[in-house]
Amino acid sequence: MLSGTLNYFLLSSFYTVVYVQFDAEFRRFSVSRQKTLSFVEFYSLLEGLHSLQSVPFIITYTDADGDLLPINNDENFAVALSSAQPVLRLHIQQKGLFVTSCFMSVLNNKHHYN
Repeated sequence: MLSGTLNYFLLSSFYTVVYVQFDAEFRRFSVSRQKTLSFVEFYSLLEGLHSLQSVPFIITYTDADGDLLPINNDENFAVALSSAQPVLRLHIQQKGLFVTSCFMSVLNNKHHYN
């Protein structure tokens, strides 16, 4: 057991494990902590992984508090990577669907408080 824990510790020192959900499709992969990856490169990686070349989409991640935050530039991407403890959990949604679901969520919550 100790060797498995040690291996995991060593691997997590060099790689960030990424879980991605797009609709009902889940993917898992890792990115090197040693190589600087830009947001555009990461976006292209996800685009190819899920065959989204002709689909406009947004990327969000779940932070330590359980909040869903956007990844839409290098700064947000760096914050998301640094907050991965030990896994970065991503959600991909088509642009129009995200706005609609967020708006409906706000309306539903507002309705409950009235």
